[in-house]
Amino acid sequence: EVFYLGARNGEPNHGIGHAAEPAVVAQMDPETFYRLQSGQLEASRGVASGEIHIVEGHAAALERCDFIYSQ
Repeated sequence: EVFYLGARNGEPNHGIGHAAEPAVVAQMDPETFYRLQSGQLEASRGVASGEIHIVEGHAAALERCDFIYSQ
């Protein structure tokens, strides 16, 4: 399933489908996504272990998104 997570003006922004201008495109299985969003997995560790695959962009953007959604 394709969806986007991001921030606009410091506020979380998300929806179904592709983002218009993504800073990062990442691919992972549902279990990894759950662990990432529930705080059980840090984005940098998921990328380093290969559980999260960066398709386009930089992992730092995924880490920023992870930080915004964990607040």
